[in-house]
Amino acid sequence: ELHGLSKAELNGQTGTIESLDKPSQRYIVKLNEARMRIKPVNLRLFMPYKPIKIHGKGMGLIATCSLKPGQMIFEEDIAVGFKQNEPFTLQGIVDKFNALSEQQQTRY
Repeated sequence: ELHGLSKAELNGQTGTIESLDKPSQRYIVKLNEARMRIKPVNLRLFMPYKPIKIHGKGMGLIATCSLKPGQMIFEEDIAVGFKQNEPFTLQGIVDKFNALSEQQQTRY
């Protein structure tokens, strides 16, 4: 998210960091179809959600901004999955975890 820029209309906009321009020490940021060089001090992590405790359900994510239909806000890898008709048991979780590579076990 852009902030602290002299062009106030750009503050609050979000984009994607594509690379670092080493000579200028500015990031190349894609905003829509435009690309700009932005100082690191004028960038902050934008998270369109925040985790909260949801009564009776544990933890969940809620939006912190307006979202477009179908907009992806979170993605994670599945470490252990169960098919729809497969029994979900503690031993099943342990078995599937043990079937992962050592690297995957360490990651998850």
